[in-house]
Amino acid sequence: MRKLIRNPLISGSIILVFGSFFANFFSFIFSVVMGRMLAPADFGTLSSINAVITLPTIVANAITPLVIILAGTYFAQKQYDQIRGLYFKLSKLFFVIAIVVCVAFLFLIPQINSFFHINDNYLLILTDLIIFLSIMIAVNNSFIQAKLAFRFYVLILCSATIIKLIFAWIFVSAGFNVIGGVAGIFLGTLIPYLISFIPLKFVFNNKTMSFPKIDTKIFITYGIPAMLVSLGLSGFIINDLILVKHYFSPEATGLYAGLSLMGRIIFFISAPITGAMFPIIVQQHARKEKFTSTFLLALFLILLSSLTMTVFYTLFPKFSILFILKKQEYLGIIPYLTFFSIFITVYSLVSIIGNFYLSIKKTKIAIPVIISSLLQIILIIFFHQNILQIITISFGLNCFLLVG
Repeated sequence: MRKLIRNPLISGSIILVFGSFFANFFSFIFSVVMGRMLAPADFGTLSSINAVITLPTIVANAITPLVIILAGTYFAQKQYDQIRGLYFKLSKLFFVIAIVVCVAFLFLIPQINSFFHINDNYLLILTDLIIFLSIMIAVNNSFIQAKLAFRFYVLILCSATIIKLIFAWIFVSAGFNVIGGVAGIFLGTLIPYLISFIPLKFVFNNKTMSFPKIDTKIFITYGIPAMLVSLGLSGFIINDLILVKHYFSPEATGLYAGLSLMGRIIFFISAPITGAMFPIIVQQHARKEKFTSTFLLALFLILLSSLTMTVFYTLFPKFSILFILKKQEYLGIIPYLTFFSIFITVYSLVSIIGNFYLSIKKTKIAIPVIISSLLQIILIIFFHQNILQIITISFGLNCFLLVG
C-alpha cells in the first residue's frame, strides 16, 4: 500500500485533487460573496472583467505543455545550467508577449469600455496589470510542474483564491465596490506570483547557466499543436455554454449552466490526474524509460472516478442537484444528467489521451481535436432545438475522438 501511495502519479494526483478542490471551493466562495455584497449591475461588471482576464490566460496556459516538455527533460537529466538558461530565455519571451498584449489592451480601452458599458479607465488599467501578471506566472507554474513540486503548485493555486477572497471582501466592505473586487483579484495574482519564485530560487542562486538553443522549429512542430490541443479541449466545455446563451431562453440557459456545472465536477475531480501524469511521462520519455504503465494507471483512475460520479448522479439525481445547486428550479435537468455525465466521462478520457500524446511529442493529435472543436460550434449553430441536441453533438464528437 505504501509503495502504491509513493508512486509519483498517485501521490501527485492526490495532492492536485485536494489542492484543486480547495482552490475551486474558494473561487466559488469568492463569486458567492461578491454576488451578495455588490449590486447586480456591479457584480455583472466584475464578471465581465473576469472574462476579459481569462481570455489571454487560457492562451498563456496553453503553452504550458511545451514549457513542461522542455524543462522536464532537463530536470530529468539534472542539467540545472540548462534549466536556468531556459528559464530566463522563456521569461524574456513571455515578458515581451505580455507587454504587447497589455499595450494593445491600453489602446483598446475605449472600445472595451463601450462594449462592456464599464466607463472606468482606472478599472481597466488595473485589469491590464492583472493580465500582465497572469501571463508571467504561467512561466513559473510550468517550471514548478516540470520540477514535480506539486505541493508548491497547489500552494500557489490555493493562496491565489484565498488572497483574492480576503482582500476583495475587505475592499468592498470599505465601499470600493467593483474596483475593490478587482483589487482583490490583482493581489490574488501578484502575491502568488511572488511566492512562485521560492521553489525556483536555485535559478537565481547559481550564476552558472547555459542558454539552450531552442530551435524555432519546436515552437512550430510542438508549440502550436500543443496550443491547439489545449484550446480545442477547453472549447468542448466552453463553446456549448456560449452558444446556448446565444440561442436559448434565459431560463433554459440557466438550466444548461447548472447541468454544465454538475458535469464539470466530474471533470475537475479527474483533471488533476492528467496534470500529475503529464510531467511524469515527460521525464520518463526523456530518460527512455517505459511509460505505458503510468499512462494506463492514469487512464484507469480517471475512468474509475468519472464512472463513480456518473453512477452516483444516476442513482441520486435529486439529492445531487439540490446538494450542489440548492434550488428546486434545477430539478428540470434530471432527464439530462446521466447523459451529460457520460459525455463528460468520455471527454475526460479524450483529454488525458490528448495530453498523453503531447507528453511523448506526438502532435498530430491536434488535427482531429481542433477540427472536432470547430465542428461542435458549426453543428450547434445549425442544430440547437433543445438541450438534448447540444449534448448529443458534444458526446458524438468526443466519441469520434476516443475511437479514432
